[in-house]
Amino acid sequence: MAYDGTRYAGFQVQPNAPTVQAELERALSILCDERVRVTGAGRTDAGVHASGQVIDFRTASALDGATIGRGVNALLPEDIAVSGLGPAAEEFHARFSATGRTYEYRIRNAPEPDPLERLREHHVDTALDLAAMRDASTALVGRKDFSAFAAGPGGVRTIRRAEWCSQGSLVRFEITADAFLRGMVRAIVGTFLWVGRGKIDGAAFAEIVDSRERAKAGPSAPANGLCLIEVLYEPSGGSAPRPPSEIDEDEYEVKTYTTKTSDITRSWRVVDADGATLGRLATEVAMLLRGKHKATFTPHLDTGDPVIVINAVKIRVTGNKLQAKRYVRHSGYPGGLRSETLERLLSRRPEEVIRRAVRGMLPQNRLGEQMIRKLHVYAGAEHPHAAQKPEPHHSVKERGSTTKESAS
Repeated sequence: MAYDGTRYAGFQVQPNAPTVQAELERALSILCDERVRVTGAGRTDAGVHASGQVIDFRTASALDGATIGRGVNALLPEDIAVSGLGPAAEEFHARFSATGRTYEYRIRNAPEPDPLERLREHHVDTALDLAAMRDASTALVGRKDFSAFAAGPGGVRTIRRAEWCSQGSLVRFEITADAFLRGMVRAIVGTFLWVGRGKIDGAAFAEIVDSRERAKAGPSAPANGLCLIEVLYEPSGGSAPRPPSEIDEDEYEVKTYTTKTSDITRSWRVVDADGATLGRLATEVAMLLRGKHKATFTPHLDTGDPVIVINAVKIRVTGNKLQAKRYVRHSGYPGGLRSETLERLLSRRPEEVIRRAVRGMLPQNRLGEQMIRKLHVYAGAEHPHAAQKPEPHHSVKERGSTTKESAS
């Protein structure tokens, strides 16, 4: 089966949040006229996609697989679809009969993103050293303790293959293992981006793998670039589950992690707007405020970090937006309609320009209002938050010779 995970809080059922499993069980229960419980081979996290997910379920319905497939697809939302339904052996288990899983992570490495693929790719505008990333990937292969990349409890896993390939500006990372720790692939990709940007070399990457310390690895890459593309079984069809002695305790017992407010940790970030384009800066600041750079990202919770933006007066815009972009407000009194250009608002209140751009990219509800309160914007290079020890965030500045206009 396949699904676009953008609007779901993961595969496994969670209270008060939409999930893929909940949609499947709802549709199958209606079609089979009985309560149906679904088991998935991979319990993908919030925002992660799948093109090769495998599920199993039991039903007393007399309908054949093809009929169930057509019926359930008619009842499912358009971002979920099943295919290839058929009877399985009594002992088959979608998760524990699996001998391996393959994930793909897609990166658009180009000055500009591809709008048509924005929900399936992570956009990186700085040139990546793909050769260095390929060399570093050899440190992953084998049976090792990958706690350095775990968002929760660590453990030993066997990685059989880890490869980078490219086609034009599209860079793809494929990784196959017997099983994965929670948040493992996204943390690995985030650390590979350090290698690609020249922040660390292959030897340092190998040291991070061996360290077993999550704090030494890079930040988790965004969920939208990750996709479960294949689940592997024995040639017989995977009818015999692995015995409990061959399954790690945390793999067998742990349930899909649901972030709780008590689990949320925050680190202050400082972003320098000097030379950055307004739209790109607003996008990345919104990502930090929402927490989409973390493995604990949950759409219905505020998991993000407080953000400080300095040098707001030096923000840049492209094209003729300085004159064409207009802000409209109303005082609430007759004849109180007011309008001003972006250029004028920048000259009066550059902080407000950035605040409005970021607010438009956050949820338009109370959650968004809560997130925007963590944003602190200052016109100059100074800010009063030194006591919070903010960490610099460097990836918002554009590189290249794109025509831009300065608002300073």
